[in-house]
Amino acid sequence: MSSTLKKSESLEKILNLLGDISKGKLEVRLTNILEDTLEKDIANGINNILDQTEAFMKEAILSLYEHNKGTSRVRIDRRGYNGTYSHALFQFNLALDRSLRQKQEIETILENLGQAYMTCDRAGQIKGQPSSISTDIFGIAPTGLNICDVLRLEGEERKGVLEWVKLVFEEPIDFVDLKPIGPKNFDKVEGKFIELDYQVIRNKKGKIARLVVIGTDKTEEKKFKEKAAEEAAYVKAILSMVTDKQNFIDFVTEVQSILEYLKKTFSRSRSEIDVDHCFRLIHSVKGGAASFGLRKIGIMETMGENI
Repeated sequence: MSSTLKKSESLEKILNLLGDISKGKLEVRLTNILEDTLEKDIANGINNILDQTEAFMKEAILSLYEHNKGTSRVRIDRRGYNGTYSHALFQFNLALDRSLRQKQEIETILENLGQAYMTCDRAGQIKGQPSSISTDIFGIAPTGLNICDVLRLEGEERKGVLEWVKLVFEEPIDFVDLKPIGPKNFDKVEGKFIELDYQVIRNKKGKIARLVVIGTDKTEEKKFKEKAAEEAAYVKAILSMVTDKQNFIDFVTEVQSILEYLKKTFSRSRSEIDVDHCFRLIHSVKGGAASFGLRKIGIMETMGENI
């Protein structure tokens, strides 16, 4: 093997390759170098470095991709890597393990709080991996969907929310002032009431990079509040009946009279019905019911006014 390095075609190849490497071109390799020469030894060394570097980068990109998807396969096998590469992969794996544990801990906390967590971009598209409880809370797997699809929004309502998301990213005014404009709850899944909240993730320049949508299951809390309100109204009704017996009797008599009138009125053709007068009577019953704490009657009257 030659111990000196003379100007040759092989040396030109090596110098050209080093020039490409300096420009970030790592996919090229040195080939067709004469055996048993110093150039061949140099070429083998450079090719080995390039092989390890390219493999390292591909494995790292794949590992980060899997990590962002939320899958557990994120570690890189260190076998076949030497020296600094092996040590760097060890540190890389430690960082990924730590990040995955933190992500799992956060998700566990959110699930224990009954919270769904997902992030979206300026177009409202869900990015990354939402917390696993999101599917249960929203009744649909959010991954890859638009936030409006998750919230079952259509028409003008959908258009309005997408405009709001766009404004959040543009931030013409502070996010804290834009936040209350967003949807406040989600009740499209039967039997569930989800309270919505929002936070933002900013990049190094302070610009909003992601909108965080947090859904908290408030179903049981809402039921408890409704039950408490019903019980309070029941107590109020009993006290009102006892302390104001005559007025309560007058109210019941008036309601019976109004119901009889409405029954006869609604049996006529629509053109013969004085709708405004009927609404006034219904409103009168609603007011009387409220004064005696008859909450359910008030709710039913409200529904009747909205028909």
